[in-house]
Amino acid sequence: MDRTPPNRPGGFTLVETLAVIGIVALLVGLTLPALAGARNSARATLCLVRLRTLGQVTFLYAADWKDQMPRSSHSAFSAGVTGWTAAYLPVLGTEFDNGQLALAQATHYRCPLDRREFGQTYAYNVYFELGPQELEPGSRNGWRRIDQTPRPCRTVLFGELLGATNADHAMAHFWRQFSAPPEIEPARHARAGGSGYAFLDGQVGTAHLRKTFDIGLDVDNWNPVTAR
Repeated sequence: MDRTPPNRPGGFTLVETLAVIGIVALLVGLTLPALAGARNSARATLCLVRLRTLGQVTFLYAADWKDQMPRSSHSAFSAGVTGWTAAYLPVLGTEFDNGQLALAQATHYRCPLDRREFGQTYAYNVYFELGPQELEPGSRNGWRRIDQTPRPCRTVLFGELLGATNADHAMAHFWRQFSAPPEIEPARHARAGGSGYAFLDGQVGTAHLRKTFDIGLDVDNWNPVTAR
């Protein structure tokens, strides 16, 4: 009697199909965190690139204005000049109008890790546009010129705003004078444990807010007098 089993039909059985699905799901689960980490690292890098660009454009602006630092919305109107967000647009390859400014706020002026829908991420350090009446005596006549700052490598030029803050500058002098809470994001770059900064000498880096301002430890790298 012939006991040869019948030929097995082609294709996968249900058990085999479920096993393959389970393996694929496991591989996807292992891969997604790595992809998310790589994507966030790329966003953090682009954030610093944009900060470096802002630092470079600041130098170009100052060169055109006899070493004078730009102004933000804090004082540009009263001084009769264009604020930095609009003044930088031609250097970034576009002309000023409200649509182009909104586009710049969503690209050149925004960190890719910032989830806000409107406005910008980067805040100009208001110390560079304050008048003597707004400053403590150690600041003398203010910090309107790049060459007046004693430690440009430690003095913050741009930082990252809190998500709920809609401005183009940080009122850093209020933090010490009136104990105002800093409007700067402490640590938007989770993997690095900090946020991005551009310094007056052109360098950029990532640090927790307390590394640039901590009144309890007498740390203030926003104020050119105390930056160290």
